Amino acid sequence: VGNSGSGGNPSNLKKGSSWWSCRLAGSNSAYTGNGHFATWNYTKCSGAGHPASCLPASTSAADAGYHDAYRGWYDVQGCGRCNDYCRWVGNSGSGGHPSNLDRKDSWWSCRLAGSNSADTLKGHFKSWNYAKCTGAGRSCLPPKPKPPYWGFPVYYDAYQGWYDVQGCGRCNDYCRWVGNS
Repeated sequence: VGNSGSGGNPSNLKKGSSWWSCRLAGSNSAYTGNGHFATWNYTKCSGAGHPASCLPASTSAADAGYHDAYRGWYDVQGCGRCNDYCRWVGNSGSGGHPSNLDRKDSWWSCRLAGSNSADTLKGHFKSWNYAKCTGAGRSCLPPKPKPPYWGFPVYYDAYQGWYDVQGCGRCNDYCRWVGNS
């Protein structure tokens, strides 16, 4: 079992033979493997299943976008509320499923929550894996949190705890320093 102890702030992600790991809600795995996270920018939550905070919907009402099955409300900020309005904008019409992100002179764009901007610029999104919501401000249904199971010793510090790593709006993912050698 690891002998490097806690690595402190998880933005470092690795210390010797220890690494920052999470038991992700809905997974049968006790931890994420070494190197699972490329970066760490999540805020620790106050407890299991608690909601993450949400920014308000954009104050802009400009550019409704092309009428298709994909325009509408999404939870891009990952707080559990559908406060981000997304759609195809530009001069080439709808590009279909937003996983394509751009089509000639059109691109997938959002009025992001907390902003007064009407659009995100072309190329803002590198990938798209968000589900369309049933309406503005609606809540996404989070998975039930699983109780932590370590699998091997855990290093206790101020950073271990519940996070919303999967972006469902609820703090269902338990993260901490683990290691093995």
